[in-house]
Amino acid sequence: MIKNKNIFILYSIKIMRSFYDKKIKLLLTLSIFLTLASCAKNNPSSPGDGGSTSIPGSDHSSFIILKGQWMESQGDMGEYDITDTSIEHRYQSALAETSDLAEIAWNDDGKSGIIYGKYITTLDSKNGKYYALAFRNLTDTTVDFVQADKSGDDTADSLEEAKTKFTEANGYIDWNNVKTYNKGQYH
Repeated sequence: MIKNKNIFILYSIKIMRSFYDKKIKLLLTLSIFLTLASCAKNNPSSPGDGGSTSIPGSDHSSFIILKGQWMESQGDMGEYDITDTSIEHRYQSALAETSDLAEIAWNDDGKSGIIYGKYITTLDSKNGKYYALAFRNLTDTTVDFVQADKSGDDTADSLEEAKTKFTEANGYIDWNNVKTYNKGQYH
């Protein structure tokens, strides 16, 4: 009888240990899951409720119209492809520059403003620099673009510098150099 009692006790201890091991594993797994979920909510580049990858100005109601492929209607055959987060600039269908979309400053009319970008890939030494692309007369099918430039000076070292530097008042946005673009597919 004592032998059976000892076996019963040992068996009970084994079952309890197994039960507690499973609970500990479950609690550890739950703890790790909650920690990872918490970190994802605090990560600004993480999609979802907790993070935000929103670019200032991308929440404007006309941004849906501004996004897309724009082809120059005459002349140099320049093209822009504007997405939620980037801009590609092509010249005669060859990729010339890619950039991250940094901010869009909309004018009150909702059909004009300035796109600020940060060069990622260029054909010259502009990588990491900021630029401004002004636009006006935005419709579902056409837009006028002019890149901010003054005597070849067309980049800034920071977004804040670009926002104060590239203005009409400072002579960087010259609508005499405007080009009209049509929405559509690349050539």
